[in-house]
Amino acid sequence: DGVQYVSPPSLVNIYASADEDIPIEILKSEFENAFNGANPHTLRFPILNDVGTINIVISGTSTLLNNTTAYSFNDFEKIILTGDGFGDPYTTAKFNMENTAGISNTATIIFKRRMYDPLNTAPVISLPSEVLVLIDAPSKSITATITEPDNDPYTVIWQQIGGGVITMQETDTNSLSLSNWVGAGTYTFKITATDDHGNSSTATTTLIVMNQTINLGSTDNNLIIHKGVPTETVTLEIIEDNDAYTLVSNIQATIKLNGTDIFNLLRIGTTDDPIGTVVINSSLTFTFPTDGVLSLPITIGGPLHTTPVYVSIGFKITALSGTQSKGYNSTIHMKFKL
Repeated sequence: DGVQYVSPPSLVNIYASADEDIPIEILKSEFENAFNGANPHTLRFPILNDVGTINIVISGTSTLLNNTTAYSFNDFEKIILTGDGFGDPYTTAKFNMENTAGISNTATIIFKRRMYDPLNTAPVISLPSEVLVLIDAPSKSITATITEPDNDPYTVIWQQIGGGVITMQETDTNSLSLSNWVGAGTYTFKITATDDHGNSSTATTTLIVMNQTINLGSTDNNLIIHKGVPTETVTLEIIEDNDAYTLVSNIQATIKLNGTDIFNLLRIGTTDDPIGTVVINSSLTFTFPTDGVLSLPITIGGPLHTTPVYVSIGFKITALSGTQSKGYNSTIHMKFKL
């Protein structure tokens, strides 16, 4: 029969931290997580430093940790570091563990103690309360602005606290990426920012997934574009629908949309042989405000013609930025008296 080789177990380092003057406890479960093996029966601490005091709790009894004792892992509960001062690292200790396959390598416990500062404050989070997206969009990001008043390092974690199934990515960064929502509705998320002193702050936001489509509408003096996504843009094509003004002469008029000329007409002379021009501004782009509704005022200027003249102009959505890839009522026609 051949000899079967059994690999000894292995260990990884353990890291633990707290503010100065706060005891640091390392529980049995953390040693189990560091141990790559099964059923450890012995725990040793062969090298200890003279910084701070480390006690070990065995079967409910706390004693000073000894570097020559092999402790029963079954009875072991935790170790506790106490002492004055701070440091990174504050102190270290070496440890190994043993099971029936042998003794593991010797790994290190790194204790970090932060200087206590009663004036130290938590990170400050700025986050939109709502973010809108159309249901057919492939993804949407929510970005938080985080400032750290004390310039301390900090960590970030996003969690979903409401709504249906959704895919979350980049959950440990300032910008959360979302996709694969199950349907229209609201999805709520919480972000927590924690500095290295343990100070933390939270903020919540809601993703609203919309079934609605972008719609064009009008009032007497305004072109209305409904149900847009704030900060994203819409591009309109301006179309002249008829040329009834060619039946008259000596006319001058200007139509403005949101202060920009979209139609300029100048005709001087007879209807058969006029002198003048007609200019159409063919394309304009606008940004949706925070409520997702664009209200674009329309004004008409120029000397009125003695005989009423009407011109019809069409407004057509030709492009939507960002996640608004499709799904809109794209054209409306408006008649103007010149």
